[in-house]
Amino acid sequence: MAGIANDPTREMTSPTPRPPVPAPADQAVDPGAVDPSAVEADSPATRTPEGAPEDAPPGEATASAPGPSEGAVARLLKLIARGDVELRTAVYVLMVLAILYTLYLAVGVLLPVFLAIFLSILLHPIVEQLSRLRCPRALGAGMVVAALVGGLSWGVLTLSTPAVEWLERGPLLPQQITVKLEALRDSIEQARETTQRLRDLTELGDEAETRIVVEGPGLTEQALGQARDLLFTLAIVVVLIFFLLARGSDTLNQLQEVFVRDRESERWTRLMLDIKREISRYLLTITAINITLGTLTALAMWLIGMPSPLLWGAIAGTLNFMPYIGPATTTTIIFTAALLTFDGWLMILLPPATYLALTILEGNFVTPMIIGKRLTLNPISVFLSFLFWGWAWGVAGVLMAVPILATLKITFSHVPQLRRYRVFFG
Repeated sequence: MAGIANDPTREMTSPTPRPPVPAPADQAVDPGAVDPSAVEADSPATRTPEGAPEDAPPGEATASAPGPSEGAVARLLKLIARGDVELRTAVYVLMVLAILYTLYLAVGVLLPVFLAIFLSILLHPIVEQLSRLRCPRALGAGMVVAALVGGLSWGVLTLSTPAVEWLERGPLLPQQITVKLEALRDSIEQARETTQRLRDLTELGDEAETRIVVEGPGLTEQALGQARDLLFTLAIVVVLIFFLLARGSDTLNQLQEVFVRDRESERWTRLMLDIKREISRYLLTITAINITLGTLTALAMWLIGMPSPLLWGAIAGTLNFMPYIGPATTTTIIFTAALLTFDGWLMILLPPATYLALTILEGNFVTPMIIGKRLTLNPISVFLSFLFWGWAWGVAGVLMAVPILATLKITFSHVPQLRRYRVFFG
């Protein structure tokens, strides 16, 4: 058989090459008897990989196979996409932990950015209205930011004097509260004696006053010591608000062109506009409600005769951004101020009772009627949001906890892939 396969005359007369004839098990195969074309067709370079189309060219089929130059991140993403549940869960847990610690450690950068984003969304309708009046967008943004800074500056200058006066009375609060409580239990004569003792304690000599000042700074000095950091943060917020109002829409469109495919561009544009519009409407509504509550509180405190009514109205309107916690804190503050101002218990209880009536009316009737059930938040989610953002960003995080939670609920309600998770927000 080997002689026939090596005969040159027979190979020339054959129209097509014959496939190699398998040799018996007890007979060795001559290497020269194997057809070179069959060897070439079955070589690794031309073999079609498993899972590739049979009619695909060999070069294109092998190009899709993973090679040694493939990155670790790409291989990890492929493993996650294959449906490995344990690996996917581990990656998601690590991702969540990374986000949490980033929010905690980068508070100096993220807090001004978040605050500027929310304020820019709140002020965006005003800039849009100025643009419809043929006002350049940059000029309109500058006017709105200037009005915001001017209003906040006026409020700080107006309220700083009474706030400092109440802070300076802080060290005397325990003694004065003790006097009022003892007056309730004891007779009038015993109350006078206690008041006299309090007066003697407050009229200390120059030597005693010097000793107290040397021991440590007062509340006023501590507040002034933090003013520089606060002003720096506010300056960053103001600059970011201006750029977000002037160029925010253009920047969002540019990012959309980069990260969104052309066939989905229109859908994502409409989706982002709906989310932005609803968040803006929610923030405007909540801000208007809180300003109204603060105004009514200040007016009620003025009618009752409480000192510094504007201060109590500002506290009530600001803390009302925190449901449950804000009204409770404001009630305690107003009750303490009334306890230090009035003598009769009827007048002491009237200011906090008036504020409680206003906030109950607002929380149970006004806000649900205006906002509706669609944006009602779960109390458990609100409390957990307070805990998390208070841990991450302090007092500022607590004030922003509810707006952030409402923003997440609005976003999850509009994105189809996330819509089933909106139940966690209420």
